[in-house]
Amino acid sequence: MASLLLGKSREEWIKVCSSPGFCQDMDDSHMENTMHILSLSYYDLPCHLKTCLLHLCIFPDDSLIDKDYLIWKWIAKGFVEEKPGRGLFEAGEEYFHNLINKSLIQGVDSEVYGIMDCCCIHDMVLDLIVSKSREANFVSDGTLSQSHTRRLAHKSTELDLTRDTHVNLPQVRSFIVWRCDIVKWALDPRFKLIRVLALERCTIREGCHSLEHIGNLLHLRYLGIRCYSWVDELPEGLGALKFLQTLNLEDTGTFDEMPCTIGKLTQLVCLRAPQISASVGVIGKLTSLEELQIAGPGGSDEPRRQFVKELGNLCELKVLKSDTTLKNINETMQTDLMQSLGNLQKMEHLTLGDSIRSTVNMKAWDAAVPSRDLRCLFLQIISFPKLPSWIKSAHLPSLSHLEIHVHDLDKQGLVALGGLSELCYLRPKNIFNGNNNN
Repeated sequence: MASLLLGKSREEWIKVCSSPGFCQDMDDSHMENTMHILSLSYYDLPCHLKTCLLHLCIFPDDSLIDKDYLIWKWIAKGFVEEKPGRGLFEAGEEYFHNLINKSLIQGVDSEVYGIMDCCCIHDMVLDLIVSKSREANFVSDGTLSQSHTRRLAHKSTELDLTRDTHVNLPQVRSFIVWRCDIVKWALDPRFKLIRVLALERCTIREGCHSLEHIGNLLHLRYLGIRCYSWVDELPEGLGALKFLQTLNLEDTGTFDEMPCTIGKLTQLVCLRAPQISASVGVIGKLTSLEELQIAGPGGSDEPRRQFVKELGNLCELKVLKSDTTLKNINETMQTDLMQSLGNLQKMEHLTLGDSIRSTVNMKAWDAAVPSRDLRCLFLQIISFPKLPSWIKSAHLPSLSHLEIHVHDLDKQGLVALGGLSELCYLRPKNIFNGNNNN
């Protein structure tokens, strides 16, 4: 209730509580009073936040919902409005925090880093939005034959997509399957206008069809396949999805390389494929990317060096996470890496993992000019003899999370770390080893 009335005048308080359609009898039970207050909060929301909140009814009870994953779905469904000087993801992030401030969702910090990267929904709030969703026919969780809505969601059920083939489904724009037992699966041609397709944590029966006809879903904005060991390969037809904005392939399949046609997805802004690599020349074409999680190419140094150079083309990139991209990185490749990172002046989160032993090209690292917007920096790929010269407040005024391998830390390095006024998480591995007595 405090969140609802915050910032409103006394006259507005009275207006909100006198709004038509609300029960005025406050002698009801405690549960009814609580639901009354929640309803007040819901109806007081602007339209765009109501829509984003109703979308949360697709998640099962007690779900821990990834913030970024949620925002990309909002964007794909057209719930987020872009404003001058602010990208779609930033606008969606503002929506997310507004719902937290209204106490309608609960932010959850990661246990290790203390970053708010998830949210959950109280049972009573979930009951409310499920009820409002049914009233507005916002999302259907029934069978295909019973559905007349634009959004379908199946949760914890047995699913056979080959049933009810006579039912026409031209109105469906979103189909989300969560923790279902998929008995039979086929990319239904009746979903020809679908914008969001997501299979989350499902079990797949033997003999189910693959993604062979995925290229027919030309209006897809979001494709999420997170069902381990289901897809053996991604079809070449994926490149036909010209409007695709988000491709989420976490925990998916047994394949280790994406088709070259991925390079045709020029509107892709988020690619999450942390266990999958891309051929040389593919990633550099995706110049709209804002988030990239990927495994680098294996084999000889040359493909990996070309991949590192390609990263420099992604000038819109804000999040880069890769645990295997730079394994056994040599001195030349370190120079290429720092030149590429110097081009990424919108970078906010950089994770380079898979710690290895390499000769450090300290000249290349010290010459770097990283993004001033960098907030999270996790460098596990190499052990530095000293702290790189640009890790200081003058170059990284917004740095809040830092993980780095350093052999020795002298007084100058300690002063540099102490000057990072926004720093709230520091994990300096290997510091004070050797003969350093500072």
